[in-house]
Amino acid sequence: MRNLLASIAALVLVAVTPGRATAQTYTYTTIAVPGARVTTANGINDRGQIVGDYTVGTNATHGFLRSNGGFTTIDVPGADTTRAQGINNLGQIVGTYTVGARRLAFLLTGGRFIGLIPPGAVESWTYGVNDFGQVVGGYIIGTAAHNFLWTHGRFVDIDVPGAPAVSTERLGINRWGVVVGSVGDATDPGVRRGFRLEPDGKLVTFQRPGNRITIFNAINDRGDIAGASSSAQPLAQNGTILSFGQFTNFSVQSSSSPVPAITRPYAINNRGQLVGVHTFDSTEVPSLAFVATPAGLEEDVSASPSPSGTRVPLAAIIVDRELATWTLGPGGEILRGGVLAANGYGSQILYYQDEVYVLGDDDNWWRWISGTWVFVGPNEPT
Repeated sequence: MRNLLASIAALVLVAVTPGRATAQTYTYTTIAVPGARVTTANGINDRGQIVGDYTVGTNATHGFLRSNGGFTTIDVPGADTTRAQGINNLGQIVGTYTVGARRLAFLLTGGRFIGLIPPGAVESWTYGVNDFGQVVGGYIIGTAAHNFLWTHGRFVDIDVPGAPAVSTERLGINRWGVVVGSVGDATDPGVRRGFRLEPDGKLVTFQRPGNRITIFNAINDRGDIAGASSSAQPLAQNGTILSFGQFTNFSVQSSSSPVPAITRPYAINNRGQLVGVHTFDSTEVPSLAFVATPAGLEEDVSASPSPSGTRVPLAAIIVDRELATWTLGPGGEILRGGVLAANGYGSQILYYQDEVYVLGDDDNWWRWISGTWVFVGPNEPT
């Protein structure tokens, strides 16, 4: 197994100075699976579809998908427990399941569960998946723990050089393959720093000024990072967002409680929505799952097509009137529902007046009609 970071020349530490970023206004919705004792929201895509896990009774834990206002349970066949950790815009879901005391990672795609277990690993787990199907997670081999990046069957280690151990917090990955997470300090066990790892191996760590703990959990395609920070105790972490070089606070507030929420956002999508867990009292157990939606946006658009004029690659994905998903693969493949659409390759996909158009590799526009491509010409349909 190759270590992606073996050739990194320098590790850069950045302490970002607080700026005058304006705090975003959100509307909050509690996420609770009916009948569950505990619900955790772990991932959200641009359609507002949410994945997480819920517990019934004392130890019966299941994964879930929340879409169009309804919940669907996710259980790996034969597993004792299942947790859904992340979802991309194609609807692919990653998570972790247990059999006895052993935990193992999975990818759910096209209704099929695929095990993600690095060679020789005794355990594995996942955190997130991007629109190209790349997965970040962790594994244990022998007694050593590591982080991994999985790309269509290939595992690569993404351990941070000099860190005392693998990150015990979550990892996130965006469409461009940028990975974020957090690592401990080799000399001070009470310190944690967030990191951002570029696909070329460049690594930068961050510490929010005045805080000993800075944790990065997720990153969207714009580079906005969601996580938590604390001046002292790990259990006192409050939500934080790093955007355009500035840290801002993120905290779920309640008009009925004078105590600010302890907030841990676990995912952020390209619309700026966040999901995670929070409490209104440090002694409150269990915590509550939430989705925070920027004011003026619809919370869940999973049952609606994309607006007319939406185009890839400016947008990550297009959803047509049949609610099929369209995106471009890394080689310009035109993918409908993750499958190559009639041997199509191109540089743009356009959704215009309820029709899907593609700028093909011949520099002409083509229209998708009844499962095939029809020639339009060199002029853009708009």
